[in-house]
Amino acid sequence: MAIALALLDPQHKVIYSDSRAATRAFARGVVDAQVSKLLEDRHISNHSIVWFPAHMGDLGGGQRNFNESAHEAARGLISRAPSQPPPSPQRAFKNQLQTYNELTKHFYLNRREFALPHKGLNRAQSVTLRMLQTDSYANPWMMSHDSDYDGTATCSKCDGRVNLGHMLCGCATQASYLEDKVKWDSALRSSELNDKLWAVQKARVAAESLGLPVLTWDMPSTP
Repeated sequence: MAIALALLDPQHKVIYSDSRAATRAFARGVVDAQVSKLLEDRHISNHSIVWFPAHMGDLGGGQRNFNESAHEAARGLISRAPSQPPPSPQRAFKNQLQTYNELTKHFYLNRREFALPHKGLNRAQSVTLRMLQTDSYANPWMMSHDSDYDGTATCSKCDGRVNLGHMLCGCATQASYLEDKVKWDSALRSSELNDKLWAVQKARVAAESLGLPVLTWDMPSTP
């Protein structure tokens, strides 16, 4: 709807939008009925619709990003700490992301929770690490849903489920549980090879001790 209203303004020929879906819809000429009704029988001059992420700094070339202006004003209204002052146009342009691929890669890398498998891991170790990070590694509770599994999936101390966290960090009733949990979570997020090797080897030993089917490697590396 915001783009449709902007199209009715003949004085501004370039429309910036942070909605990629809306930008694509107008490019294809496929808009909802409410927008279509608003623009019906209206004289619309030529416009350019440009997509950009909501918070990417200034637009370059001395142009002010009004999304950033609104963001700073909103922070002021709720007494939040002020945003950093905008960089000079020359500095902003120097490292400015240009293409759609550059922009999307920048944002998904910033959201990534776990580091990639280290090059020092072999294929089986890398797959094991990814399964541990996504909580999909074999554990008694998971295997209990398989009719062929005859092991126990319940802790004898706390009657809780022996899921992946329980299998690797022990029962929550143990004095060392919190320390072990913090160490385990830190190893999964670490970019250091030794931490990753420790994690995959610990998981393999724990799983094999319970007779669980997991990936193995002929000569496991150790820290």
